[in-house]
Amino acid sequence: MRTIICVAAATVIALGGAQNAFADAEAGQAYFSVMGTYTDDDKERGLEDAINGGQFSLGYAFNERINLEAVVSMADAKATLPGALGQEFLGLGIDIQRVFRRAEKFSPYLLVGTGYLKINENGSGVDRDGAMFSAGAGFLLDMGESNVALRGEWRRRMDNVMTDNLNDDLLSLGLHIPFGPATTKWVDTDG
Repeated sequence: MRTIICVAAATVIALGGAQNAFADAEAGQAYFSVMGTYTDDDKERGLEDAINGGQFSLGYAFNERINLEAVVSMADAKATLPGALGQEFLGLGIDIQRVFRRAEKFSPYLLVGTGYLKINENGSGVDRDGAMFSAGAGFLLDMGESNVALRGEWRRRMDNVMTDNLNDDLLSLGLHIPFGPATTKWVDTDG
């Protein structure tokens, strides 16, 4: 987690001075996001609800409405009961986002995704894995004239790795940084 935070800070410093850039990726442009995550675990897990992980995303804006994003999420949750084991989560997934008002200062989006979730019970040496599905909503908020945006997201993650049909709520907040050239826009120069 420390490495992700250091990479995000260095990138913000390096890209912070870019002028005339949109905070949300334009059509044809790639982006990445780094966010810390508060996890409200399903009560059946017996885990503490806390800021216990984060999410790294790498995405591409296909057009004015659709983004495709690869997501890596991690968390290390402590048990709430004495003698119980905490759990480490590693998720690898892919999301499709429906973006609204991409070129404006505040840009909301909806998402659906699927992927792989691995859970390790701390100290047990046992890894369990399986499919996960998610749905959620988020926003991007431009931060001045730079190409960096504040990104907030709520995600409902559903899986059956440990028992049947557990649902966790993940609230994430971090930075969203587009990079690379956007698709060239056709301009009528002669009227």
